[in-house]
Parts: sequence; C-alpha cells; structure tokens
Amino acid sequence: MRTPLYEEHVALGAKITVFYGWEMPLQYTRVAEEHLAVRRAAGLFDVSHMGEILFTGPRAASFLERMTTNWVEALGVGQAQYTLLCREDGGILDDTVLYRPDRETFLLCVNAANTEKIFRWCLKHRAGDEEVRDATPETALLALQGPRSTAVLESATSMTWEGLKLHQVRKAPCFGVEVLVARTGYTGERGYEIFLPTAAAVSAWRGLLAAGAPYGLKPVGLGARDALRLEMGYPLYGHELSEEITPLEAGLEQFLDLHKAFIGRDAILQLQQQGIPRKIAGFEMIHQGVPREGYAVYSLGSPPPPDSSPIQSREGGTRIGRVTSGGMSPSLKKGIGMALVEAAFARPETEIWIDIRGKMHRAKIVERPFYKKAVSRQQSAVS
Repeated sequence: MRTPLYEEHVALGAKITVFYGWEMPLQYTRVAEEHLAVRRAAGLFDVSHMGEILFTGPRAASFLERMTTNWVEALGVGQAQYTLLCREDGGILDDTVLYRPDRETFLLCVNAANTEKIFRWCLKHRAGDEEVRDATPETALLALQGPRSTAVLESATSMTWEGLKLHQVRKAPCFGVEVLVARTGYTGERGYEIFLPTAAAVSAWRGLLAAGAPYGLKPVGLGARDALRLEMGYPLYGHELSEEITPLEAGLEQFLDLHKAFIGRDAILQLQQQGIPRKIAGFEMIHQGVPREGYAVYSLGSPPPPDSSPIQSREGGTRIGRVTSGGMSPSLKKGIGMALVEAAFARPETEIWIDIRGKMHRAKIVERPFYKKAVSRQQSAVS
C-alpha cells in the first residue's frame, strides 16, 4: 500500500521501507540529521498510514466510554485525549488518540497495523444506533513537529495558531479544503497533526515544505520518528504494547478510568490486586553499546567493578526480561531503550545487564523521558 504522498517521497530521494504493508519513507538524508532538525527547528512527517475511524451520533460518547479506557465524557468539544482499547483479559488491542471535533463526532486515530482489527472490534461490540465508519482511505495525515512548527504553519496557512493549546483541535479552511488541526504528536516537541482529504495531501505537503524552508523545516522519515519517540520514552505498539501486555505492565495507569465499565476493566482490577509481575522500564547504557529489540536483559549476582569493560560470561546471571525498543540517542549520544522486566528490577537506579552479541553490557534503569529538554516544551501526547 502507498500513501497519497508516495511519489513526493520518491522525488525527494527517500529510502523507502515496508512498514506493516505500507511503502513509507525511512529517511531522506541521515536519520540523525532529520532527528535534530525536529529538535532544533521543524520536521514534516507523512503519517497517512495511520488509521482513522469515525464515530457519530447521540450515543457515540457512551459507546466509546465502554470501548476505551480513558474518561470520554471529560473530553470537551475541540479536545483530544490519549486512550487505549483492551481485550476482556486486559491485553492492549491498541493505543490511540481520540479527537472530538463536534459534540456528536469522534475521530479515533489508530496504529496502521491495527486499523482493520480495531474497526472490526468496534463493529462487533456496537449495541445500538452508533455509526462507525473507517475513514482511512479518504484521509491523509501530516505531522508538523518542532519548536518552529507554529511559525511554519502560520506562514503556510496565513492563519494564527499560537492560541491552539496542547490536546486541542480546530477545524479550519486550509490548502483549499477543510482540515482538522490538532496540537498532538509523537516527538515530544511542540507540534501539530493535520487531518485532511487525500486529494489535498500533495498540495498541503508542498505548501508546508515551501513555507517552512526559511525556518529550517525538513521532511522526516520513520527512522527519525522512532528515535524521537524513543528519547521521550513513548511506547510503540508491537514493542512496549501488545495483546499480551496490560496497561498496568506498560505503566499507563494515568490513562485508565477504573470508575467506569470498559472492556478489560475487571481483569485489570484483578491484576492490580494480585500485584504486577513485570513492567516496562526505561534504561540507559553505562557501557558503550547499542541495545536493540529482543536483546536479553540479565541481573548478575556478583557484578564486576563499575569501571570494568563488557564481560563475556553470563555465569551467575538470571535472565529477567527483554529489550522492547532500543537504539543510539542522537540528542544524548548514548544508548537508551525500554525493556519488559520483572517488576522487582524496574525501579530507577537498578543495575541491569544487556546481552549485546554475546557480551554483557552494563546499564541502569532510569526515569522517562530520557530527553528532558523536551519536557519544558510541553511535550505532546502519544499518537
């Protein structure tokens, strides 16, 4: 599958990769260059592979209250919230952002790999006259992220966007069509996500790149997008989140409204009472090394001195988990990652060891986000 901007990516010399069936730009230049452009100026992402499911009607809010974990009635018109959909056993079906552009209209933005699954799940549990529609084929999505993103958007649209606050959305005529602009994103920087008809995607993409050139705007691929979200400690479905991982294990308690009845609530409450056996935790490397998904995580009974080099032997070590995401941080210049580990080892400052190609590398559990500077910029919610 291809987004409406595929030819634009090819024309810009992008390296194309297949991501859950979609031919997407991995990078245009260097991943680190694109990553730092977002941190220092602005970056433009094509995220039209994401799914959009529309819910309309007077019962849409009550239906979504049962389907999602967060408090839907708290979501006012013109607002957005991060939320989850769970199985009956508490496993995560998807993590999403729910937008409410009108009183009886909700837009659920879901991960590309899960669009059909979530659409069918919602149809299966529809109980009344709620209208549920997959709007993905007709919708394009652009993400404009970075400290200069407001200036770029105002230059491209000749409209004022400074007043749009974090987690707010606004409908507006832009690029010759009506678009939905949201102050959300997946990078930790100030930014906007723009939902628009697929027919207008090319003109909007070109218009934003042209308007943003004086501000240092760069097109950005999936490689830098992943590094940016990793620096913020944001989870990625299929890595930190899955049907075998519950919101409590993922550390997403703040997005659960356990006072309402949603699918999976009873199982989550039971797990909460029993105790959580494993958790997603952030870590940073002490030894030089780049952690990758799937690498084993160990606790060593008798660790060598702190200044020692990576060691060969796992003798006396106990495997306590696995790396779910990892890489070299372009901003911090060191290896960082997240791992699913036994709960006793998920506390900050706990020493762990990562098996990197047969050698044990020292690391420690740390609080997230890894990239602290972005916090002061009111980082946007996961999407």
